[in-house]
Amino acid sequence: MSENKQGRDGSIDLLRGFAILIVVLGHTITGLTSGSENSAVYRVIWSLQMPLFFLISGYCFRFSRPIASGRDLGAYIVKRSAAYLLPWCVWTFLIRGIIFGQSYFLDPGDIFFHMDKGYWFLASLWTLSLFLGVSSFLSAKMIRNKRSVSALLVTALFYALLAGLLVLTGRFAGMGFFGARLTLYYAPFYFAGYLYSFAGSILSTDSKKKITDIAAALCAVVYIVLMTRFNILKFDDSVKYAALRMIISLTGCIAVCGTLGRIRTDNRGASVLTYTGRHSLEIYLMHYLLLSPLKPETVPKAGTLKALGSVSLNYILTLGITFGIILLLSQNTILQFILFGKKKKNASESIDRRDGSVQ
Repeated sequence: MSENKQGRDGSIDLLRGFAILIVVLGHTITGLTSGSENSAVYRVIWSLQMPLFFLISGYCFRFSRPIASGRDLGAYIVKRSAAYLLPWCVWTFLIRGIIFGQSYFLDPGDIFFHMDKGYWFLASLWTLSLFLGVSSFLSAKMIRNKRSVSALLVTALFYALLAGLLVLTGRFAGMGFFGARLTLYYAPFYFAGYLYSFAGSILSTDSKKKITDIAAALCAVVYIVLMTRFNILKFDDSVKYAALRMIISLTGCIAVCGTLGRIRTDNRGASVLTYTGRHSLEIYLMHYLLLSPLKPETVPKAGTLKALGSVSLNYILTLGITFGIILLLSQNTILQFILFGKKKKNASESIDRRDGSVQ
């Protein structure tokens, strides 16, 4: 992993940039074509986009400051809430509900039970980050100076707390409340990222590179074989197919991370992805409102030349408009905080206080 001049890990930003670009591409494809579920490109995008974000976010937990006291835990919860819940509330109720007049987003009784229709990712990420933070705090209190044992304890506490919450949620409100079902599904990806960051910290640089290369190669083969064999968009919600879907996505994410993670981030091509990654939160929140500015009267079938042309043109326009708005908003620190939960940091803070959001 390499750091840029601002002290940020360029490889992480590069991965975030790749992830958010395929998110926008996937939404563009579904909005402009018919039969996208039969498109190999869309199936690949769907299998990687959100699992990859959760994997990266779990990995970035290592950049949080140690949570050794109640005060540390309180500061961690406030920071995560500002990063995730503040943008969720502002964009759900104020932007989409009031300003754009989308009445669905003004109905808490509906939106809280159908989070997948809105910005569910931020809600699930907030839940997962809080459980991992609390688990880290408790393990630090119970065991000191025993990193391997502590990591195992964090694992046990994390899933015990999460399982307890989901059981209570399902019993009293249903698994749809506040994206509980989605949080449960993506928890393994989030925690896999955390475990990888821990393993990487105890391995030598050479060993880490060799293991990463081998794992990426093996996972790429498994991913290609399984994606060729199955159409994961047609899987039902049974435990069997949920597990298989998870394995397919995880192997794909490992292959992507192992490959893109070796790219030098100081060349011009990579700098585009790293810049995109630094603004992935803004893109995630805004692009829904800017999709398909030149939507054709007749929706073409996925895989045709007409579909390719329409998707390409609209994809470029959507990203261009989005980046233009991001540039304008970046000039106002107050709007940056209200809309995206971002505070301007000095150079020393940027190294120590990186977090796992889509920022």
